[in-house]
Amino acid sequence: MPAYCAYIAYMKTKQYTVRGISPLLDQRLRQQAKAQNKSLNAVAVEALRKASGLNEAMGVAVYDDMDDLIGSWKSDPAADAAFAQMRPIDGDLWK
Repeated sequence: MPAYCAYIAYMKTKQYTVRGISPLLDQRLRQQAKAQNKSLNAVAVEALRKASGLNEAMGVAVYDDMDDLIGSWKSDPAADAAFAQMRPIDGDLWK
C-alpha cells in the first residue's frame, strides 16, 4: 500500500498530545498497560473513553486487536506432534 494511502487510512482516528501527566498517573497507566499486556496508548484511550462515559453501545468503536496475545506463546510438544501428523500430503488425492 502506498504511504499516502496508509496515512489517509490511519488519520481516520484523531491523534492527541496530552500534557501535564503527573508522575503518579504515568506510573499507574504504565502498570496497567504492563499488567494487561496492552500498549500505553490503548490503556490511555480506554481510560479517556471510560471517564467520558462513552461505551461501545453508544457507537464508539472500541478496537480490540490481539495485543494481549503478544508474548503468550507456550510450546506444546503434544500439539506439535498432532500437527505433524496432519501435515503429510496424500499424493493419491492430488493426482
